[in-house]
Amino acid sequence: MSHSGPYKEAANLLNPLLTNKSKSLKTLAFGGGKHKKAPSKSAYATVCRCLEQKVLIDAILDLVRDGNRKSLRNIIFDKGAVKDHGLAYVMLYEILFGKYKRIRGGGVVARLIKRYEADLNEAKNIVLEDSDIKEVLRQAESIQPFPRYVRANTLKVTAAEAVQTLQDG
Repeated sequence: MSHSGPYKEAANLLNPLLTNKSKSLKTLAFGGGKHKKAPSKSAYATVCRCLEQKVLIDAILDLVRDGNRKSLRNIIFDKGAVKDHGLAYVMLYEILFGKYKRIRGGGVVARLIKRYEADLNEAKNIVLEDSDIKEVLRQAESIQPFPRYVRANTLKVTAAEAVQTLQDG
């Protein structure tokens, strides 16, 4: 088991999304060749939840400062302390919004994030109370959800009737 524990598979899914915006998560996870192994359901779900909270995580990283007044984003990403950005985002998600609110496993990234855990949680509370962030979250929620597809037996119901039934609720 690697030092990053259960997060490495999710990080491997997230890294290409952070660098190459032209591919979707679904394509990366399930669109490989016939010999490519699909990721675990938990890794896929972790990446989905991490991407949902990425705006908040970025805002939190910008608020947290070290003793030299450098933002945690600069410390983690710009200074090269962490080579695997996906792993850092996954661990940040876990410690801030995850089910257990802690990082399982160890390694350099985990130690760096744990060092700032109290500051991260304090910044999280500030960000969640910020009205600008609430507006951004409201706008994100109002974005059209992914389309839903339905199969209808056209021998029993017409397409128009099926659409009408779905619209009525």
